[in-house]
Amino acid sequence: MRLVTWNVGYYPKGSRTGGIRQLTADPAWRGHSFVDILDSFRADVICLQETRVKPEHIGPNLAFMQDYDSFFSTCEAKGAALHGTAVFTRKTSVVPVKAEEGLGSSHVPHGMSKHDCIGSYPSSAQTGLSASRMQELDSEGRVIVLDLNMFVLLVVYGVRQEDKKADRALKKGDFEKMLDARIKNLIENGREVMVVGDLNIIPTSLDCHNPAERAAREGQTRYDWHPSRQWFIELTGPRGPLCDVLRERYPHDEGMFSCWTTEAQRKRNDGSRNDHVLVTPGLLPWIDDIRIERDVFGSDHAPVVVELVDSLDPHGKTLWERVNPGRAISDA
Repeated sequence: MRLVTWNVGYYPKGSRTGGIRQLTADPAWRGHSFVDILDSFRADVICLQETRVKPEHIGPNLAFMQDYDSFFSTCEAKGAALHGTAVFTRKTSVVPVKAEEGLGSSHVPHGMSKHDCIGSYPSSAQTGLSASRMQELDSEGRVIVLDLNMFVLLVVYGVRQEDKKADRALKKGDFEKMLDARIKNLIENGREVMVVGDLNIIPTSLDCHNPAERAAREGQTRYDWHPSRQWFIELTGPRGPLCDVLRERYPHDEGMFSCWTTEAQRKRNDGSRNDHVLVTPGLLPWIDDIRIERDVFGSDHAPVVVELVDSLDPHGKTLWERVNPGRAISDA
């Protein structure tokens, strides 16, 4: 199985949209349809962040594809289309058991049974946040959650830190409290978890071209003192519940960046690593490879691709069978 995560929110000069509506106008993809772009990855699951669409922008060409099931979460704020996430799953490869948007339960239809929900929602007692605050955070289209039976996939567009703005720092911290609680609740309830997306966290100085300059801009005297970085390191550290797949595979490699502010910086590889694939330890043996596709253009981020093996045991269930319970291969 091949999974791709890509922030497509680049807002080029002269564009009024950005996001997925801008992709086909980008010189890298001009003359290609959106489906052509998806097909180019030859992937089974494609996760996009910062899609910048509203419900009225999601026409039949996006909602009803021949080869893909599509899932969208959009920002509910009035005005320009902001944030947003989307997932496209190849019908022959995987059909999600359940799908939800948001980290909390505010988007779950009233009266839906627990059996039909993915569950493990964060509570106010866990996060220290009011129900209205959690609903507010979930109104921005930042998270899609898919139950793929073998594991729960969380596709996340994290809150961006805007230098020293206190309100953004508070919002970022609150969002990460919700994410932390949802991850840990799922694990406590016996689920394997994969988190992918642009978390807007650059974990260590190894993941940043100029960590001293960035720390100063954020008002930190040390790079690793930023609260979000401390949370990420705890989450993926030796005692944490998740593993940072790229650093498991390439623990000391430099220059493994997935985001660049300008084209010139991209050419020099003066960038940062904001885009992540995190998994519970039980999923690590299934990871075959991870790479950053620096030569794929259309955004200021590069896609991150993770490959999973087909089977761990020649006599056991294959990955396809594990993510497609009760489905015959002839149905694919």
